[in-house]
Amino acid sequence: VLFNLISNNLCGGSCTTGSRSNYLSAGESILAAAGTYSGLPTGSSYCVYCTYRKHFSLICLGAPHSCILDSLGTPGKGILYISGTYHVGSGEPFSNQILSITGFTFQNGRLNHGGAVWMDQRARVTVELCYFSSNHCAGNGGAIYVSGDTSILTAVNIYSTIFDGNTATNGNDIYANYARATIHSTCPPDWSGTPAAGSDLDTGVNPYGGTISGTIKSF
Repeated sequence: VLFNLISNNLCGGSCTTGSRSNYLSAGESILAAAGTYSGLPTGSSYCVYCTYRKHFSLICLGAPHSCILDSLGTPGKGILYISGTYHVGSGEPFSNQILSITGFTFQNGRLNHGGAVWMDQRARVTVELCYFSSNHCAGNGGAIYVSGDTSILTAVNIYSTIFDGNTATNGNDIYANYARATIHSTCPPDWSGTPAAGSDLDTGVNPYGGTISGTIKSF
């Protein structure tokens, strides 16, 4: 499926009637050409794009970072909200469904929590070969906010991803609230080589629940 053929609301239950995204199959790939996507019209009042109980692969066809999702610095507007990654009524367990994002730049997000990407409601996400730049929030997680409940099932694995110039009250780059984030010092699965470690990340964790582990650096 081409990225420009789906609606910004990538979800199931509350999509615009007749939008292509209502018919995304489990595990389908969404392909984007290199370029800048400003995301207008937006998928919700608080994010340019949103996905609800879907799992798929979002893939940039150009060089890493060449597909740019830009919130244009709009106050109160993040870039991507992910609420769960399981299909309603599919009988599939929460833990086996993964939404993956490969090769994208997220810039100028401005949501109150998770300036660029908010992962929520037991979502399982893999982020690889991405770049988070100049995102800001007044609360937690300038680039990524990963949140859940006391089950601590919401989780993100991050590979070969750069964080630069993101700001927040807590966790300029990543904040985990009853959720888990793991930053890997290896290339993504099925990729070869050894990524070079960059600058330290600024992170935050809810002291009552949540973890951020691995090598806490850009790669």
